[in-house]
Amino acid sequence: MATKTITVTEDAYESLKDLKKDGESFSDVLLRIGEQKCNIDTFFGLLAGDAKETRESLTKWRETFSKDAEKRHKLLFGH
Repeated sequence: MATKTITVTEDAYESLKDLKKDGESFSDVLLRIGEQKCNIDTFFGLLAGDAKETRESLTKWRETFSKDAEKRHKLLFGH
């Protein structure tokens, strides 16, 4: 398996280290926290319906996306 070397800040390193489970590598941690991906299926039906429904759908999706982004930021940086 090919590998890459990356540079991270001390804070990021400590955050990743804190997320590591027994027997888990840093690569395992990064794969685990990055496994939730947004794909095109997320958007199917988002714009269906009238303008009010569309606005509500977009608002709900944005709230969900923002919460997920905040959670990932906390996992990575501990803030």
